[in-house]
Amino acid sequence: MGQKKLKEERRERNRAGLGNNGPAAAAGSNRAGRAGRTTGDTVIFAAAVVLAAIAFFVFMQSLGYDFVIWDDNILISENRNIRTLDLKSLKWALTSVGITTWYPVTLISFAIDYAVWGQDAQGFHLTNIIFHSLNVFLVFILTVRLVEHADPAAAAGGLNKKAFIAALTTALLFGLHPLRIESVVWIAERKDVLYGFFFLLSILAYLRYVSSDGSKKKAFYYASVALFAMSLMSKPMAITLPLVLLILDFYPLDRLPSRLGIAGTKRVLLEKLPFFALTGLVAVITVWTNQEGGAIKKSPFFTRILVSAWGYIFYIYKTIAPIDLAPFYPYPSDVSFLSVEYSGAFIAFCAITAVSVLLLKKTRLYSAAWFYYAITLVPVIGIVPIGGFAAANRYTYLPILGLLIPVGLAAGAAFERYPKRHIRALIAGAVLIVSAAYAASTVRQTPVWKDTITLWSYQMELYPGRVPIAYNNRGLAYAKRGDYRQAIEDYTVATRLDPKAARPYNNRGNTYISLKDYKHAVEDYTEAIKNNPRLTQAYNNRGNAYASLKEFEKALADYKVVLKFDPKNGMAYYNLALTYAKLGNKEEAVVNFRMAAALGFRQAREYLKKKADAAAATRPGSRRP
Repeated sequence: MGQKKLKEERRERNRAGLGNNGPAAAAGSNRAGRAGRTTGDTVIFAAAVVLAAIAFFVFMQSLGYDFVIWDDNILISENRNIRTLDLKSLKWALTSVGITTWYPVTLISFAIDYAVWGQDAQGFHLTNIIFHSLNVFLVFILTVRLVEHADPAAAAGGLNKKAFIAALTTALLFGLHPLRIESVVWIAERKDVLYGFFFLLSILAYLRYVSSDGSKKKAFYYASVALFAMSLMSKPMAITLPLVLLILDFYPLDRLPSRLGIAGTKRVLLEKLPFFALTGLVAVITVWTNQEGGAIKKSPFFTRILVSAWGYIFYIYKTIAPIDLAPFYPYPSDVSFLSVEYSGAFIAFCAITAVSVLLLKKTRLYSAAWFYYAITLVPVIGIVPIGGFAAANRYTYLPILGLLIPVGLAAGAAFERYPKRHIRALIAGAVLIVSAAYAASTVRQTPVWKDTITLWSYQMELYPGRVPIAYNNRGLAYAKRGDYRQAIEDYTVATRLDPKAARPYNNRGNTYISLKDYKHAVEDYTEAIKNNPRLTQAYNNRGNAYASLKEFEKALADYKVVLKFDPKNGMAYYNLALTYAKLGNKEEAVVNFRMAAALGFRQAREYLKKKADAAAATRPGSRRP
């Protein structure tokens, strides 16, 4: 207790600018401290810029890659809503669900990219890389600030070498690690780099709020809340930030338990209320949208606990040995505590948690880092299973800092403790070698994402016959190329792996349409409708197939089902109009053409315009060229 009190007194003296020789010495040390601090800040800023540039260079090869058929097509290349940048598109972004989840800031960023680049994938890749590079910059700055808060005495004397080496190590490992590939190179996963950007800025603003006084204090607080809101609207995974701030209050800010007593602790908790309010709101929206979209999968509670514990250990393993990084890790079909893989992971997770708590007597660092890692993964760890996969590389984007910052601090502490040049050279060399190895691995594995066929063929190599979506999406790419036979082969495998899926049948039906094999197309659309009675595309497509077979009454029935589920579907009205016209029912045809045109369906407007022009040309007195 005596040592702790002495340490506290020393901290207070340093904050007040006092050393051991009274006010005169303090004045001189303050001037020297300010000069040293300015130089230190310049070096820190320059180093952060260099590291950001290195990260940009490592990922630069992806600038030549295409959109991939895995959300890129739905959110960007086939998404007409991002093709304008006005109040209408802003309203759409704020009120729509991207793919079962609400992330309006990400959707708006796609609209901005489209306004600049059109359908050129290079521009979208460039934005992703820029944001990742900015995040590397912020991770460096944040690590420096956290070390300074942990050791304010060392921070007062200019460049803190321990903080610098810790930040250098952390930012290099974060920025260049192969686990970042999915978040940076997959355009649709813009969500990660955007939410990470605002998340890190919110923490930095919070740190400034804690260390500031007066009007600036409030400004930084409000900035932190606003940046948190932006992070949430980029990706709901940011909901853990209020708990992260409490972890920082615990260590290194040392505000919990507060030295100011009960009142101080109460204030620390009350200031988090706006953060928790935003978290609660977005959590409710996310659960609701995922339930409505059918993304939440059902599985036994104990299975989810085992898979979640396995996920925590799996990500640690992939951080240490980033090999065989799959785009899609399929959810296990048989999970049991009798399995060494899952029981071992559960025991390991509990053991690490227990050790981090026991180490509290010596230091708060490891418990703070571990609980940051564990808490930031909670939304995606599998307690609520989403999407049918057990893990995803992209989920480690910010949580990995809980593993990397202690590594960086260990390197910084060793650098500070051993002043001999050859030992420091060894430490620096080790950091650079590991970083270079990760960078080389990233450069080697990034081309997996260059196009759809390459991506899903790689997935099939890692998990042959395990992931239906791989065969379905590669089939779409082959069909887009015009290789219909290969597309049908892939769709057939997808239907065999998941007979209850609707989209592979619908997509195979579309391919049969391209081959003018309308009877097989009708069979596939019917199977798709059986598996998903609300799949409007299948009804519309089957209606087209019936129309091609001249079974017009059946076609009309399918188009009407589409409008039952989607009353604003302009294409269905247009197809109804065409079918009525073929049946000779001109009155119904015109009514439906007008409905389609009113809903903005271009072909209907063009048809009505041609009819109007033709009618005008036949009137008496009309001028003909």
